[in-house]
Amino acid sequence: KVSVTVALMTSTVASRLTQHQSVRRRWMIPVATVSVLAIGAALRLTWGQDIEFKYDERWLYERATLVGHEPFPWLGMASSLRLLNPGLSIWVFIVLTKIAGATTPIGLARAVQVLNVLALVLMAVFAWTSVEQREREPWLWAVALGAVNPMAVELARKIWQQSVLPVFTVGVVVGWWHRDKRWGAFLWGLIGVCMGQIHISGLFLAGGFALWAFLFDRTRTRWFSWTGGCLVGLAPMLPWLVYLPRAFASRPTDSFAMVRLLLPVYWAYWFVEPLGVGLWQSLGAHFPAFLATGPSHVVGLLHASAILLGVVLFWLVMTRCVGSRERGRGLLIGHSPTAFTTQAVFLGCGALMTGSTLMIHRSYMNATFPLEFVWLAYMVVGGNGGERSKRVARWALAMLWVVELLISVSFLQYIHVNGGARGADYGAAYSAQPLR
Repeated sequence: KVSVTVALMTSTVASRLTQHQSVRRRWMIPVATVSVLAIGAALRLTWGQDIEFKYDERWLYERATLVGHEPFPWLGMASSLRLLNPGLSIWVFIVLTKIAGATTPIGLARAVQVLNVLALVLMAVFAWTSVEQREREPWLWAVALGAVNPMAVELARKIWQQSVLPVFTVGVVVGWWHRDKRWGAFLWGLIGVCMGQIHISGLFLAGGFALWAFLFDRTRTRWFSWTGGCLVGLAPMLPWLVYLPRAFASRPTDSFAMVRLLLPVYWAYWFVEPLGVGLWQSLGAHFPAFLATGPSHVVGLLHASAILLGVVLFWLVMTRCVGSRERGRGLLIGHSPTAFTTQAVFLGCGALMTGSTLMIHRSYMNATFPLEFVWLAYMVVGGNGGERSKRVARWALAMLWVVELLISVSFLQYIHVNGGARGADYGAAYSAQPLR
């Protein structure tokens, strides 16, 4: 009787401990998600006077705030193709100015920053409400890494077309995810076309999804509703369509270069972006000084750590790809909703953007944010991989999160102390410009 009693008591205690651990684990993930969102918001909103403010930012700010005092801007500013952008590329800033009541560049940039925080929040909500629990982890890792990624933080603080894209990306993903429903396909078509009018990279994202669905998921996609969404989204584009034929005929011929078909620029950015080591493009000649900041060149050590962690993560990706039994369609096209979605962007969008033979700038990757993070996280912790490799991957992702957070904080401090990066792409910060 004593042994039976002891056994029952042991079983009861073990059961309660298991339940307690399960409850604690259930609460830890939401709390962690809210915490990283708060940190991401702080990184985007702090030192708002230190924003970039060069020709593009000034032009967009002036057009957005002078509406009513000058002719309405039916077309946007000139693009790298030396064509004027569609009007929606400036109208989005007019709307932001009105909503935020912005009267200074800092106020309009603040609205852009809040919009980027909203994109992270909406992506987290999407992960919790639409993604099945067994596939949710990669999406939450993407939100966490995207919140502190240095390049994402830098772009989220600008009055720039590419800087407002992430919230539209979330809308496209939501519609694409529910493309078997009329409202989902319509939303995907509508937001995708509108996003492409804000910046051409958005058109490649929406087109990559369309290509992937046409090739591998034709029967489930509501194409009629998608077409309807695209047609409605074309309405704001009418002034640009009237302008385009004559302007395109006089456009210089060097905008397209067939040699770019051989350059995997898109995929190079895709692999580097999640590691957070690309600030050299913003800082230019200031980058060595930035790496040397802190005791014992700590910022340089952080970059080395990020690269080392990237080697570990991509080694795990390669191990999974080489040793996986998920051959053929499952591995290449995507054998689950998350894999199918990320492969559509990794391969579909990448093929269209590369095939366009246009110059691909790093800022174009903001249209895919944070899907490259989802892809990396899924490849190392999603699917049917071994638990041992997943544990290693989780530790690597957690350490990468800490490293990227420290790099972002160091970057913001460097810009604040030095008044920007004069002579580089960042330029003099708004707070350091004598005539404002």
